[in-house]
Amino acid sequence: MFRGHHRKVRLLFGLSDVVLTALAFLIAYRVRVALDHVPLEHDFYLTAPVQVLLLGWSIVVWVSVGMWWQIYDRIDASHARIIMRDTFRQCLLGTVAIVLFEFALRLDLSRSFLAMFAVFSWALLCLLMLLGISVVDNYLETTRYTLLVWLIVALWQVHRQARTMKPKPV
Repeated sequence: MFRGHHRKVRLLFGLSDVVLTALAFLIAYRVRVALDHVPLEHDFYLTAPVQVLLLGWSIVVWVSVGMWWQIYDRIDASHARIIMRDTFRQCLLGTVAIVLFEFALRLDLSRSFLAMFAVFSWALLCLLMLLGISVVDNYLETTRYTLLVWLIVALWQVHRQARTMKPKPV
């Protein structure tokens, strides 16, 4: 009965991973570009096609890791510590995949950009997952109580009808 709800929740968290990963990428890029006045080793700039390519790869990796480790399946049943651990693993593996992607395409990405991207994505995803637990719990609790009320009303109507029925003579 809750299978459809569970599927919707998984889809919702997967879509939120897409949005929050893109937001973390954008924030990390803007912060790193803003740090150009700080004496760092290189000026940081990515062309638009490289940005789109990295962002697309990041989104695919983040959502794939979340589905592979079934992070979205355990969100409503997990403690905050487990959610933070799973999200950390997801971000760590995603960052490693970006580094491998960088080496495969011979890109020159800033280490500080990668670190900020990992930290921002971890913080945003943890915030969503921890807030999402309460939303999912409230939704399931409301659904549970609604079903319980419907069951009680149905049983009361059956009981009332049974009392008003006359027994048939044998």
